[in-house]
Order: sequence, then structure tokens, then C-alpha cells
Amino acid sequence: MKPSHQLCGLVAMGTLLVACQAGPEQAPTPEPPPVAKTTAATPASPTQSPEPSFSPEKQPIYQALKKYWNAREDLFADPESSDVQELAEATAPQAFKIVLQIWDSLLKDEIKYRGREQYKKIKIAEPEIIGDMKTVATTYCRDVTGVEILDLKSGQVKEVDGRNYYIHEEATLQFDEKGGWVVSYVDNEKVSQC
Repeated sequence: MKPSHQLCGLVAMGTLLVACQAGPEQAPTPEPPPVAKTTAATPASPTQSPEPSFSPEKQPIYQALKKYWNAREDLFADPESSDVQELAEATAPQAFKIVLQIWDSLLKDEIKYRGREQYKKIKIAEPEIIGDMKTVATTYCRDVTGVEILDLKSGQVKEVDGRNYYIHEEATLQFDEKGGWVVSYVDNEKVSQC
């Protein structure tokens, strides 16, 4: 599947109003005017989803997914990095090659990602043996509203037509006797919401 470069244009602005009021037994004193505090514009950061809970058998699978997500996001945030060790440890060889191809396209397009994705509606099937390989299917929704695409040269946010904020993803993991669970296959499609 062809990677889609997506941009978030949401800006978080916070305003806090504070006022003092005299109690009923105090003589009225002049109230200070309300104080408004405005924070500088910063990229939107979605509220972190609560950590899901899985059975002891499925918890290592979830941890392997998290390792993959973090390694991929870290690499896409710094495409000029040459450290792919975390990604290599989180993926089977074929999945590793595919992520490196996406990484290479970021370099060619001279862009990088800023911000973190959220992963919602995470479902982990029961592990099964296929051939001589222990595998498990997972599904989740990637919420990329907290991710911006930056031009590598200028550091400025790049506008992207057709921005879609939600991606339904299916990932298959396999059990590697040496390293535990690793992501071996990922497929995705754009969806209207998580």
C-alpha cells in the first residue's frame, strides 16, 4: 500500500480566567479585573488514550505492537537518522523492508513527521499456529490528528491536500523464538473516524 503523507492543522489555544469574590461577611473590596492567560500556538496533541488491558498471554503481543509503533514513529520523526535497530528488533525482515521504503520516500520528499499518533480500538485475536509459525492477527485504528508533516529544509509545516486523520490497520505478528513477538505484515485503509 502506498504511504500517505498527512498533516494536522489543529492548533491548541488555552485561556484561563481568574476572578476573586469577597465572602458574605467581609466588607466588599474592589475586585481585581479578570486575568487572561493565553498560551502560544502549539501543534495539537491529542489526549492520550488510556492504556488497554490484555490477558497475560496477549500482553506481550500488545507490548510488541507498541515497540513497533514507537520505532516507526521515531524513525519518521527523524528520517536523517541512521539508527534502525529498534525497528529491526520490532519487525520481521519483510515488514522491516517495507517500513524502510516508506522512510526512504520521506527522505526523497524531504519531509518528516512531528507529533505522536494514538492507537485506538486495539483488538488482539487468539494466537494460532499456521504451518510451523505461531502468529496472531491484530486490528486497531491510528489517530494521526496529533501529527504534522514538516519540510526538512525549512522546518515549516507542509499543507497536504486530502488529509485523512484516521487509518484502520491490520497487523499480523509472528513469534520469533529468539526475540518474542514481531510485526510481520501490516495493511491499512483510510476511515472516516476511529
